[in-house]
Order: sequence, then C-alpha cells, then structure tokens
Amino acid sequence: MFGVFHDAGYRGMYGGLGRDAIKRRKKIPEKENLTDRMDSTELAANQFRMTQAREKLARDGIKTGERAIRAHEQVGKEVREAIRADRRHAAREHPARRAHQGRREASETGPAQAGAR
Repeated sequence: MFGVFHDAGYRGMYGGLGRDAIKRRKKIPEKENLTDRMDSTELAANQFRMTQAREKLARDGIKTGERAIRAHEQVGKEVREAIRADRRHAAREHPARRAHQGRREASETGPAQAGAR
C-alpha cells in the first residue's frame, strides 16, 4: 500500500504519470532514484506535496488506505495547478523579449543587472 500511496501523489502532480512513467519520460535508469535526478525546484515542489498530504491526512482524520491514496493524488493535483498558475502569472508579468535584446542588455548593464529588471 505504501508504494501505491506515493505513486498517487506523483500521478496527481505529473498529470497522471506515476513514478515509473516519469522515470521513463526523463530517461532515468530503473535502478536510479527519481528524486536524485530532480533539480532543486522540482524537489522542493515534491517535498511540499508530501508535507501537504501529511497535513491533510492528519487534519481530515484519514486513516484508511483508499481514502489516503485519493487524498494524496488530490494534493498532487493542487500543487500542479498552483505551479501552473504561477507560471501563467509570471508569463503575464514578464513578457517575452527578443533573444538579442536580452544579450544587449546584459552586455550594457552586466549579467546581474540584466536579470533584475
């Protein structure tokens, strides 16, 4: 039941893909741990999903396996949607620039200043 529970969180967060499907998509060898190949942002999102699932189980008094599995998948979906909403917001706040425009700004103001705008 433990593996099914964790896989439900992945399925919610990764649009229906479980751990094995995610590893195949990312071309991660079977014997490698998925989390060892996540960047810090993805790892943090997964940690957040797990802590929020734990909180939901405690808050809602969920103790049975099937309810816990459904709750973890739902939390994964909510985290996924929060990430997508943030990306949509960022795209509206920071419109795309032409590739050469960013390089010119970086050379004129220095790399630290170009990204700060």
